[in-house]
This record gives sequence, C-alpha cells and structure tokens, in this order.
Amino acid sequence: MRMKLRLTALLLLTFIVSLCNSLSASKQSTALSQDYNSGAIGLAERILYRVYAVTDPDLLPQKYKSDSERPGKSGTGAILEVWQNLDLLDVTEREAIRDALSRPTLTDTYDSPAGYYKIHFNTSGENAVSLDDLDPANGVPDFVERVAVYADSAYKCLHLHLGYPVPPVDDSAGGDNRYDIYLMDIPYYGYTAPEIEGPNPWNDYVTYMVMDNDYDGFPPNDDPEGDAQGAARVTAVHEYFHATQFGLNYMTAIWYMEVSSAWIEEICFPLVNDNYAYLEDFFDYPQLPLDSVQDFRHYGAFVFNRFLDSNYDTVLVRNVWEDLRYEDDIYIVLDSVLVDYGSSLSGAYAEFALWNWMTGFRDDGNHYEDGADYPLVDLTGEVNFYPTGEVGPPPGYKPWGLGANYLKFNPAGGLLGDLVVRFDGVDSLEFGAGYVVSEPGGVYHFDQIELNSAQAGSLIVHDFDLKNYVMLNPAVKSWQADSASYNFSASFLPFPEYASEISGDGPAEIYSSGSRRVYFWVKNVGQENSLYRMSATADSGWQFSFPDSVYPLFVRDSVYVAVDVTAAGGLVSGSEWDITLNAVPLEADTILNSGSLRMNIVVHNGDANNDGNVDVSDAVYIINFAFVAGFPEPVPEYDAGDANCDGIVDVSDAVFIINYAFVPGSPEPPCWVY
Repeated sequence: MRMKLRLTALLLLTFIVSLCNSLSASKQSTALSQDYNSGAIGLAERILYRVYAVTDPDLLPQKYKSDSERPGKSGTGAILEVWQNLDLLDVTEREAIRDALSRPTLTDTYDSPAGYYKIHFNTSGENAVSLDDLDPANGVPDFVERVAVYADSAYKCLHLHLGYPVPPVDDSAGGDNRYDIYLMDIPYYGYTAPEIEGPNPWNDYVTYMVMDNDYDGFPPNDDPEGDAQGAARVTAVHEYFHATQFGLNYMTAIWYMEVSSAWIEEICFPLVNDNYAYLEDFFDYPQLPLDSVQDFRHYGAFVFNRFLDSNYDTVLVRNVWEDLRYEDDIYIVLDSVLVDYGSSLSGAYAEFALWNWMTGFRDDGNHYEDGADYPLVDLTGEVNFYPTGEVGPPPGYKPWGLGANYLKFNPAGGLLGDLVVRFDGVDSLEFGAGYVVSEPGGVYHFDQIELNSAQAGSLIVHDFDLKNYVMLNPAVKSWQADSASYNFSASFLPFPEYASEISGDGPAEIYSSGSRRVYFWVKNVGQENSLYRMSATADSGWQFSFPDSVYPLFVRDSVYVAVDVTAAGGLVSGSEWDITLNAVPLEADTILNSGSLRMNIVVHNGDANNDGNVDVSDAVYIINFAFVAGFPEPVPEYDAGDANCDGIVDVSDAVFIINYAFVPGSPEPPCWVY
C-alpha cells in the first residue's frame, strides 16, 4: 500500500506563518490575523475564510473582504496550503473545507480543438462569460474558444515541446477524461485545486483549474491581441503547470511552484510579459530569502528559473521537477541537479545574485535575454568617502539565506589611485562576495572575492578613479539563515606624487656577445607629469645604449622605450638573463622604479670565435679547428661553428662564411634566430 505524506499538528505554527505570508498586506489579511490571534475565530474558520477569499469572496464576512484593487496572481498557493494542512482539523471541519473546495457546477461545456481540455462556463448569472460570438459565429462565445486555444497551446508547450509528464486524469469527474477548466468570476487570474490522490507511488494529485471569466480590468501586459487575451493566455499555462506540478509532488514548496509557473509563462508565451508586473516585488527586496512569499515576491522570483534556463538549459528545470517525485525538499533537489551540471545551489545562487545587477540600463546583453526590460535591483548602500571603517548592512537589510545585498563604491573625486575593499562574513555561514567593476563604454568585469574559511577576503581595484564604480555583492550561500551579519571596509590608496610602472616587451632572444634592440613600456602612475631619465643594468659584461634616454610622461601616459643591448661573451645557449630598465623622474631623482626583461641566449651559428660578428676570422677559426691538431672547438659551444646549419663543423662551414662575407647575394646562415 503506497504511503502519502501528511503534515501533523507539529507544523501548525509553520502553516500559520506561511498562510500570513501568502496574503498581500490588505485589510483582509490584517483582520484575519488579528481575529485569529485574539481568539475571535478558530483555525477552522480562518482556513475556511481563506478558501472563500479565493473561490467566492462574496461568502466572506464584510470585515474580511479584500480592499486591494490588484487581483491576485494565483490562488493555488493558498488553496494548496489549506489542503496540505487538513489533518490539523477535525473530521467535521475537514469536510466543510472539502465542500468549499469542491468542483464548481457550471451549465455549458466546450471541448478544446486539440481535444485536451473541457472548458466549463455559464452564459448567465454572476459567472457568465461575454456572449460575443463573432469570430467565428458558431454558437460558442469567443472568449471560451480563445481560452481553449490558449490551453491547447499550453499543453503542447509543456508536454510535446518541453517533455513534462501529463498530470493524472480525473476518471470523468468533469464529464470525461479531458482536463477540466472552469471559467468563473474570481479575484485571481486563476487557481488550481487538488481533488483526489493520483495513481502513482509518489505525492501526486488529480486537479482541476479555475480561470477568471473575462479578465476585465486586470493589469496591462504586452500581448499584441490585448490585455485580457494576454492575461487569459498566461493563466492557461501558469495554472496548467500547477496541475503538472501536482502530478509530480503536491508537497513541493509553494514558492518554487509559483516561481516555476510564472517562469513557464515566459517560455511558452514570451510576448505577453504579464509576469513583469511582479519583478519589482522581487528586485526591491534582494535581502529576503529566495523562498520568500512576501506579497507577490515569489512571482517576480521567476527570474531564478530564467537564470537557470539561460545559464544552463530549460531541461534543468524539468529535471528538478522530475526529481521532486522522490524528494520533498526543493533545496536538496536543486543542489543535486546543479551538481550534475557542474555547479551547486550555493554556487549558482552567488552567480544569480550578480546577474540581478545587470538589468535595466546596465544590461550588457550577456545575461537575461530581456534584462533591459527588468527593473534595477534595490541598492543596499553607496560609498562616496574613504576610508569607511568597518561597517555592516543598514538596519533591515541584513541578507537571509539565499539573499543578497548590493553595495556601490564610487570614485573619490579627482584623486588618482586604487580601491581596497575588505569583506568579513559571520564564520558560521557560507558567503559569496561577488563584485562588478564598471568602466566607461559599457564595459563590465565580474568575479568573486576568494574568501577563506572565516568568510573573509579582500579586493584591490587598480586605477579606481578611471572606473564608473565598483559594486560589492555580499550573498548568503547558506540555504537557511536569518538576517546574516557581515562587515566591510573600503579605503582609497592614492598614487604617489611620482611613480612609474615598467614592463619589458619580451622575452627576447640574443646571441652571446651579440647585439640587438629591445623595448620596454614605461607608464606614469604618479600624480604629476614629469620628465623621466632611463638607464639599464644587468650582470657584468652586458652593455647598453639608448637612442633617447629622457622621455616626457604625462599622468597615465605610456612610452615605448628602445634599448640597444650587447650581451656578454661566453654565454651558452639555453641560459637566461634579466636586464633591468630604471626610470627616474628629473624632479625627484631619489625615486627609482624598475622593470625587467628576460633575455634568452641562443646559438649564433657562424660566430665560431664568439666576437659577436660572422666574418672571415670565423672561417679561419673553423679551418684551424678542422686541420690543426689540438685547436679548440668553437666558443662558447660547438654549434657556433656550424654556419651552414648541417649539424657538423667542418671546412664546408668555412667556405659558407667566406661566400657570405665576400660574394654578393650569398645567404646568411639559415638557422639564425634574428
């Protein structure tokens, strides 16, 4: 006998808190909470009134009727919480709730064109649909036909395109085994109600859907056919995805059900953008936990799934829902699926938090597809003066588990230098400390500060005065945490009055005793313009000269400095030597900055006597080596005598050198490096 999970009275407090959070801040929720807390109504009455608030507000006492002009997005969450907690009530109370949640009885039906749905509706009374029957004029109200077409599209998107399993059928409870949709006058876009246990060995339930009967006066959207059509279109897929979810695990956390159903609107009907109306509820409170159901925040949190499908793929979300059949904890499932993608819930959340900075005018085209249309995330704090000392987030802004802050650091007017930011989170939690460096021209750089086991780390941003800003993104990567503490500090390190930064443009190859020109980049990283005198140093035997040894350098300008170098003699190939360029400002000749260039010694084929030149003296040296017993081999190594690069030092190399020296057009040694 299969087992279905049931909540016990131990979850009563959780239920009450969750139920409070699922309501918007209205007269209805306030009055219900006050009367329940004072004992004026019992738990059963409170639950029943919550059901009425979704299914039939006219049955509510006047004091509990909502004063909100904003229609609810989905009544599914409230109904599901009630259903999940029926065991907290006695038998009589449970039956009263079940009666209130029973299927509506409507007079007319219409089967959708693809045959997936049966649409139930009235043509008279308070639940009547518009009788307009123009396109086509066939005796079926146009609104009913539109809903049927939208529902068929939702079915095809979810099951035929995305591959989600079909929810369990109802054994003809609505007249046949088509999925039932009821059109009624309700204060929500729609809701999905569980009815009976499904046939599978997991927590599945048979459901039916209720949608509004006209969507008159609902919030505007971007549907090209009109607001009412757009609202009906997205509700068809939003609520039907709830039905699909109930077929997989009706015990799944309500916040993720709504995240997924609001997200599927974007996937199946991307032109409508009705869910954009809830984005501010999410972006205005980034410090709240990802699973928060405060007001409408969990609908705006559809961007979490949008991040998952954009950064990974849409299959990831389906994998999550399929795995939820065997595990109720959404965080465990999300983490497990993300591990399969080479990430984790903690790591993905830290990246998600950074993505949420890149919206509105900051959208760079590399994050959310429609990020330019999303609102800006709420700024936790802004720093304009340095140093800050150690400070924490403002009151009320401490991030919760899988919550984040956004701290913006602006350059300190006119000063040239670097920014140093230090972060230190509470040791008992896991933090992320992402950051964004914004530069002129719409250039952004993203990364994470590496934190140690004490959740501390630091960031240095060079040339801070040239940046638009730096944003630090403290994110609590721990799944569960209440108002996490952290500290940060920021200091500005101004450049010295005179300073230069030197780097060699190399490495470069050079022959033993050979000469060549090499180059260095010299940049003025001080606060003042100056003339800089150049000099070079290396080990004994190296020589240097400069075409120009004094260069004017304006602040942050760079010059390309040429140095003619002659290597010491007797250096064998494969050895490495560093030459150092020194730059001294004429106005402060005690300040010296240096940079080095690595020189690699290579064989100078043909320079048998290692004087730095290939000429007749080398031919004579080779002839002596070939014919005079005991004459030393070429220096500093045997291969220096191999002028024709055939691997052997003999008289043919002497002939090659004589031709090279005296016969016009004769080739140079073919294996010279430069």
